[in-house]
Amino acid sequence: MRIKRLGFFVAHLLTCASAMGSVEAKWIVWGSDLQATTGPVMAIENNRVKMSDERGLDTTVSDAVAMVRFEEMNGRRSVWPVDGRMGGGAFDAFVTLTDGQRWEASLLDESAGEDELVLAVRLVGRVVVPLDVVQSVVMAEGDRWPAIDVGPNNDGFDRIRLANGDVLRGTVFSFGSQVEIESDNGVVSVDRSTVRQMVLVNPRVPSAPVRVSLASGSIFGTRAVSGDEALHFEVVAPVGERGATVSLGAVHATAVVGVEFEPGRLIPFDRLRVIDAQPEGGRMWTADPVSLSGARLGQQVVRLPGPMTVEWTIPGIGERAAGVFALRRSESQWADCIVRLEQDGEVLFETQLNRASPSAAFSVALNASRSISVRVLPGAYGPIDDVVEIRSGWVLLADGETE
Repeated sequence: MRIKRLGFFVAHLLTCASAMGSVEAKWIVWGSDLQATTGPVMAIENNRVKMSDERGLDTTVSDAVAMVRFEEMNGRRSVWPVDGRMGGGAFDAFVTLTDGQRWEASLLDESAGEDELVLAVRLVGRVVVPLDVVQSVVMAEGDRWPAIDVGPNNDGFDRIRLANGDVLRGTVFSFGSQVEIESDNGVVSVDRSTVRQMVLVNPRVPSAPVRVSLASGSIFGTRAVSGDEALHFEVVAPVGERGATVSLGAVHATAVVGVEFEPGRLIPFDRLRVIDAQPEGGRMWTADPVSLSGARLGQQVVRLPGPMTVEWTIPGIGERAAGVFALRRSESQWADCIVRLEQDGEVLFETQLNRASPSAAFSVALNASRSISVRVLPGAYGPIDDVVEIRSGWVLLADGETE
């Protein structure tokens, strides 16, 4: 049995060199009505975001639920591009905590207690973390974020996958230069250089009050925002007790590309579970929806490959849904379709997409149903090029509900 230690993290803090001034970046900010406001951000107080809107007028989103940084791409405004690359070659591990944080890190060759992990975390520095709050450690292969794939973990054991493909099951109690795991056959010790993935069976704990996403895909939990024109976020992490956290220092807003003000309430469409997918418009079959999401907040794109109806389950009572319906090929003269957002057969939103109107934003109130559907029906030219994408699609759960 792994020894439980609730000791504090130890961190040597590193921060970005400059702060985000109000004119250095544009953001899209969603309020609790899931209406979006775009423009420079000047200050944040709790979930109140002071900013300039697209007309240059000062405004405040008093109940922000999320914000995502924008950039110009090929002359067209778009969400920050996804490349899937890690932030630097020195950080060769992807560490996930039980509260949902994801860190780029390197494993330090320092002595640690039997239940501790010693890391250098990008933008934070040296951190000693109890194994009780670690969900997984995955070593990079090349310069891209690796996928966690050790098979279903329903037997109650920690798992370690080695470079040769072997999987060790048991209880991990040491992850230093030597990794030790105890199983029914006794203690097995392997050199850490041979380890590719470690997944622990520690229970999930509540998220920090605010979560911020970095350009590389890292996610930090935070509990404070400070400054006018010098915005930074105080990074915190769990210490083993439910709800207990410790501060690791500050990350400036220049490093941040996304902010969740109520983690767990705002669910991207690509994280909803598909219940059913059926063809429409006389088609005999359809492929399943395709998720084109990147690792960053606000990147979610769900592609519906032709006229079809897709039904998703909602992990709680939904309050609102929002996003953008868009044609995959906006310039096609053959693309013409009707798109409906529905719950229990009730049409909540309907639009026609074609070359003249290739996209339409939606924000609608939801009923108490635990499912939501999108129906794509062919228009004047049949199903040709009627491939529709749901971009930056969200479902906001009711207050008190979390994923």
